Amino acid sequence: MRTAWALLLALPLAGVSVCKGAAEPDTRIRVSDRESPAWEQMARPPAEAIGSGDGDECAGGPVAALTRPPEFAPAAPSAADQILPINLATALYLSNARPLVIAAAQASEARAAAQLEQARVLWLPNLSLGIAYYDHAGAAQTSGGSVIFPRTSAFDAGAGAALSLGVTDAIFRPLAARRELSAKQFEVQAARNDALLAVAAAFFDVQYARGRLAATVDAATKGEDLVRRVSGLAESLVPEIEIDRARASLLDLQQQVAGARGAWRVSSARLARVLRLNPAAVIAPIEPPHLQVTLFDPAIAVDQLVPIGLTTRPELASQRALVDATLERLRQERLRPLIPSVVLQGRGPEDALNGSLFGGGQNGRLDTWGGRSDVELGMVWTLQNLGMGNRAAVRQRAAEQQQSLIALFET
Repeated sequence: MRTAWALLLALPLAGVSVCKGAAEPDTRIRVSDRESPAWEQMARPPAEAIGSGDGDECAGGPVAALTRPPEFAPAAPSAADQILPINLATALYLSNARPLVIAAAQASEARAAAQLEQARVLWLPNLSLGIAYYDHAGAAQTSGGSVIFPRTSAFDAGAGAALSLGVTDAIFRPLAARRELSAKQFEVQAARNDALLAVAAAFFDVQYARGRLAATVDAATKGEDLVRRVSGLAESLVPEIEIDRARASLLDLQQQVAGARGAWRVSSARLARVLRLNPAAVIAPIEPPHLQVTLFDPAIAVDQLVPIGLTTRPELASQRALVDATLERLRQERLRPLIPSVVLQGRGPEDALNGSLFGGGQNGRLDTWGGRSDVELGMVWTLQNLGMGNRAAVRQRAAEQQQSLIALFET
């Protein structure tokens, strides 16, 4: 094999006439070939070099000359493949269309926005419209203790405003909800970044697989040329075992070509899955396989990049916002026993009617009608479960704050 490679390295310098099967190999160097550039000699087609034709140097065959090696070019997919050309910019743009990652984060953001909107209107009372009919028959007791048997009926139709509000909820729930919304917004950006990373990694996997295929195809082409050349040399120069070894190397290269082509199809299917494209198509990047993408100046030290990551990564900002939200809830529970709740109510069903048209009468008759107004406004301080419930709520919020802080450090 070393002899064959040595001959191939020597052939570009001058044509060598080697006749297989002749009694004595002709190794005369044609001086006239030295006058032309070496690459012009190498550019001769293989048919002129080895294979067929009438040789003017010996009866065994023509003069052998080395052809110019093929240029390295991207290998094309099989003819049966459905080609889908795409470039890096288009792939990165399509990363925003991944529904399972980005849309889920956007739905969480919309939910947090709705919760913030709900927290902002806690100060507003509930408005109600209602109709109520009341009928009593049978025993009843007066305030003096006498038992009577009245028959009474009453009818109410009106409207009212009712409110039962914990002031701590009205103060701190919007603050916590605002922090949670900010966290969800950062999570949406983090989801976009994850999608972008997945698309970029899959795209460059396709580039890598295509580059390996192009390299193995180029090597297999050169291997075929080597087998063709050594097979045409005289047995005294190249033993048969060296020819068999060259053929074995060619078969190994052809097997690598098949494996590289399969790796290209697998990486193409993964990129198609990420971008929700046709998985049966073979994605062929428009860029060359040796594409180089510079994300930042390689001269920047790692110590300079770490602060940038700590201040700009959306995952960190999201976790910090969640820590702030847990702190607001902790303050809310600590102040809940000290800040009263506001109660506004009237009468009727669920104490929801402040003004109504009232009708009633004796013996079940509705013969007396008139307007009615009932408003009750109060402030209530509450210790839940004798204060033990408030204490447990404070501990719960403190534990949630610690969990969120640990998650921030982990991120």
